[in-house]
Amino acid sequence: VATLRYEVLHAHQTTQSEERLWVLRWYAQEEFRRLLLQVGFTSAMAMRENGKPAKAKDPAFVFIASR
Repeated sequence: VATLRYEVLHAHQTTQSEERLWVLRWYAQEEFRRLLLQVGFTSAMAMRENGKPAKAKDPAFVFIASR
């Protein structure tokens, strides 16, 4: 859990601020793919940042999914 802080600055002074919790969740590729398929997506492909298919051990990936 992290805290995000938003501030409105006028003339280098904070005139308004707000904080909110940001809950991060980490998933392995296959775990996230299963979740997508369980909620109705018909395909879910993990991709690297360069647009190529992700390898199972890649630490960063993006899913392209369709219904």
